Amino acid sequence: MMNRNALFILVISCLLGIVSCKTALTDKTEYENGWELENQNRQANKNKGKNDKTAANNKPTNTTTPKPATDPKGGNSGIASTSLKKEIEQWLGVPYKYGGTTKQGVDCSGFCGNVFKNVYNLTLGRSAQDIYDQSKPINRNIIKEGDLVFFKINSSRVSHVGIYLSQNKFVHASTSRGVIISNLEEAYWTKYYYAAGRVGQ
Repeated sequence: MMNRNALFILVISCLLGIVSCKTALTDKTEYENGWELENQNRQANKNKGKNDKTAANNKPTNTTTPKPATDPKGGNSGIASTSLKKEIEQWLGVPYKYGGTTKQGVDCSGFCGNVFKNVYNLTLGRSAQDIYDQSKPINRNIIKEGDLVFFKINSSRVSHVGIYLSQNKFVHASTSRGVIISNLEEAYWTKYYYAAGRVGQ
């Protein structure tokens, strides 16, 4: 009889222990979930505050005034030629596409070829090296709007070309960002700059 009672007490003790462990685990899980949820809500509130500030800073601009061509930092490109300025504004933001020649996608030589055809009525070669070969080398000290700038990027041949604007700025079709205005004094372009050239001027 005593053995049966002892066994009964042992079984009851085990069952109570299991329930206790399960409750502890459940409470822990709920605590962890609550902590994660609280952090998510806190992060969401932070992001909401940032988004509200961003929205407040992004006030609509007057769309009736033509927007000047700008570099990625918003500085004025200083383009003097009205026809060149209008042409470039139509291309800014067009995505890069190797071998592309349209506003659906364009590469560096395709972009320069389009601009020279539409603004100067001149036909350029199809590759950056071809354009370099047909241009007259000029000293960077006398470079002016509409001249070309050439780069050798990890290549023994000219592999990139852009159109010089003013104040060290040039417009080109970047492989990563499409048609943009960059600065020759940026470390990347200083590293790979090769030469300047002039075509038909």
